[in-house]
Amino acid sequence: MEFINEKLINEESVIFMVFDGGDANGFVQLYPSFSSVSMKRAWVLSGLYVKLNGRAKGFGEELLRAAIAFVVETDAK
Repeated sequence: MEFINEKLINEESVIFMVFDGGDANGFVQLYPSFSSVSMKRAWVLSGLYVKLNGRAKGFGEELLRAAIAFVVETDAK
């Protein structure tokens, strides 16, 4: 957990979480990078996780949509 906290504090990672009834049920984590081919910032999807009891509820798709929206919002690859 300390590793993740350091990445967030130092703005070296972005994490989106999904909640179900107030309980954290999953997350997607992105790391910044740079695409020299397109000369644009890029985001690398490092992890996508949904708890077993939250699967087949669309949480993974929701997390991916949030990640894609963030990439578009930041004008990245």
